[in-house]
Amino acid sequence: MSRAICRYNKDQMPVAFAEIGSLITRDPALRGDRPIIAGTGICVRTIAIENNRGLSPEVIADDRPPPSLAQIYAGLAFYYANKQEIDADIAAEEQAYSVVMIDAPFLSGGVLL
Repeated sequence: MSRAICRYNKDQMPVAFAEIGSLITRDPALRGDRPIIAGTGICVRTIAIENNRGLSPEVIADDRPPPSLAQIYAGLAFYYANKQEIDADIAAEEQAYSVVMIDAPFLSGGVLL
């Protein structure tokens, strides 16, 4: 059985590609200007934290609609390309949280938050 091979020249190539760079954005008004998944407000660092905890991209996409699997992978690609910066941001927030919990474990009228 022979198969026909479809070859395209530059002018005939179908245009159905997503520009990877358009999947990640920053906005000073959202999430402290941290990189986010475009159109969702979900921080790239949130995706990185979940992936570092062992969740697969497929599980992250299923657990966090509306991002698509492509958006999750774009977030992970951005994370690995900027790992040092994002890991430092994650560590700083974890440190700030632990200081707050040590200094003020009971807030709001004695109720542990």
